[in-house]
Amino acid sequence: METESGSGITAIRQDFDPDFWPDDFMSVAETDIIPIFIQKYLEGDMAWLKIACASEGEAVCFASIQERIAQDVHWDQTVLWINEPILDCVLLENRHPLVRFSTTIQHVDCSRNSKGEVVDGGPTKVSNSLFIFTVTPYSKNEERVGFPWQICQLSTHRLQALM
Repeated sequence: METESGSGITAIRQDFDPDFWPDDFMSVAETDIIPIFIQKYLEGDMAWLKIACASEGEAVCFASIQERIAQDVHWDQTVLWINEPILDCVLLENRHPLVRFSTTIQHVDCSRNSKGEVVDGGPTKVSNSLFIFTVTPYSKNEERVGFPWQICQLSTHRLQALM
């Protein structure tokens, strides 16, 4: 009997990438998925996010951007550091292979209104945020967003400093 992880890997290999291996995928996530996604998310580029994401992932992005629009807030887009992603699991859910991984980023925590005035944080304030991604293979996205995966679930959390 195959494990849940084995079933997910097998499905990805059969239907998407015969050479798929989770460790190799994490290198791709680190260089091709995370930096692009983080930049577009901080920018609030809903047109791009709508293509890159589906279902719950798209809903999370949409809610975040709608909240920023309603509050007339624009986030600083300066990313100082992206930590190496951590693989949580590969699984098969309703016959759809999924890969779940997470990373934390360090970024400038400054929000400005449309006049350019600081309304939260500041240009010298640094914050850490956790991003948990669940992606599924989606070859159409290779040309459209730069990676052949679709983000179907997303969770973000701002982490508080201990000092």
